[in-house]
Amino acid sequence: MIITDILDRFCKHLSWANEVDIATAWVTSNKGLTAIENSKMKVRTVVGLWGNQTDPHALTALLGMGELREPDTNKNFHPKIYIFRGNGKSLAWVGSANFTRGGFSLNDETVFETRSAKSVQNWFDNLWGKSHPLTPKAINDYAKFRKQNPPKPTKHQQRSSSDRAQDPIGLLREVGDWRSYVDALEKCDEWWASQYPWSVLGEQNSWFETVEVCHDLVSKPNWTSMNQYDRSRLLGIAEGSSWGSLGRMRPAALESVFGSKNCETIQNVIRKVVNAAEDAYPQLAFDSYAELHDIDGIADGVASRLLTVARPDRFVSVNNASRNGLASFFDFAPTTLGKPQNYNRLLTTIYEQGWFINPEPKNTQERAISQNRVALLDSFVYSL
Repeated sequence: MIITDILDRFCKHLSWANEVDIATAWVTSNKGLTAIENSKMKVRTVVGLWGNQTDPHALTALLGMGELREPDTNKNFHPKIYIFRGNGKSLAWVGSANFTRGGFSLNDETVFETRSAKSVQNWFDNLWGKSHPLTPKAINDYAKFRKQNPPKPTKHQQRSSSDRAQDPIGLLREVGDWRSYVDALEKCDEWWASQYPWSVLGEQNSWFETVEVCHDLVSKPNWTSMNQYDRSRLLGIAEGSSWGSLGRMRPAALESVFGSKNCETIQNVIRKVVNAAEDAYPQLAFDSYAELHDIDGIADGVASRLLTVARPDRFVSVNNASRNGLASFFDFAPTTLGKPQNYNRLLTTIYEQGWFINPEPKNTQERAISQNRVALLDSFVYSL
């Protein structure tokens, strides 16, 4: 059987399996990784580090879930193997999808699924025996090396500076329907990547990465268990070129959001937003923004960023870098755009746009864009 809806099928298998083996060229934070973390199953992973494409924070997450090894080879390690076991059965995937955000939600990928898993299991067990453990110290050493030798751009970031697209807000002015919105995002991706070390749709260092990673963070059942790095990523404070997209909050926001005074109240608002049915909108959007905005220490940027990553198909971030662009494009006063009444008017206007009302996703990438379509407006109006 050939599988193309990789993430959905992966999560379906996690519902019956209690063990999974993975061999992948690279790993980054992705929804499949989050699904394993939530399932509490036993996992063995062999992952490559060549090219420095693997995210060290994803390695740390995998090590916390089970056993983690690196192949004992100088060759480019390039397999994509997944083996699920449980309830007296097993099946295997062999295909093109790395255990990355691109492989599981952004790229067009396929895997072959078979219940004749014995030969694949033998191959993995042989690889496992020849691989060596990745310890916390090894991961830390790799992280330091990667920082000094960053990975080469992925395909979404490899653009020619000789044929630059027009400026992002100009692209947005030409958008009408869903198809033109997707085209404009791809050109916006090209514009940013031709000038800066980040992009819109790239697998790493991009608006897309920020939205998806922060969505997984904000959806965690208990924010008090979140480590300092994840808290900093959620608020755009963490070191890195893309975490500040959607707004880079002030360090004091860490205490305002995660301090004992506000944390439970904020998380309850966000939980409702994440879990709400479609028919709860737009009223829930209006109410939740007003509720956060009224909390001591939670300004426009913090409230809108948290809501944007909670439901990136429904909210847009109003921050110092996006405020003027949003106000200019949608004809609002920038100084009052973050006030609840005006923010509600802004969302209402967005919800009336043709590209919002009638997206027609035709492939994996477009479906991913559709799920993040309002949040990604930030890439058109962001100003350094």
